[in-house]
Amino acid sequence: MRKGVYSDPALVPAFPWLHNDAPARPVLTVRGNVREIKVNWQELSSAPWQWVVRKKTGGRWMTEILPGMQTKEVLVGRVGSALPEIIEVSAVNRFGAESEAAVFNTARLEN
Repeated sequence: MRKGVYSDPALVPAFPWLHNDAPARPVLTVRGNVREIKVNWQELSSAPWQWVVRKKTGGRWMTEILPGMQTKEVLVGRVGSALPEIIEVSAVNRFGAESEAAVFNTARLEN
């Protein structure tokens, strides 16, 4: 089960009856080139509980759920593994409400 159905991370369901306001969309800053991408994000109105980072590489989406204190990630291209084409970051508050995602298409990076 762990390698199949439950292989991807998941968020706890939201509790909208406790607090229905979603966090603001994060500010996403991406710098780099075709070999290395430095991704930084922040939520300006409040400190989120968690971050959801989604990356699309070769038509497949990967999801990471990160702690609220982590606000950056460095992605390094290696032989045989491509860098993502799309990066999305959204904030999640303690009640499970998720913000609108900040989206970056890495085709905009310089070669």
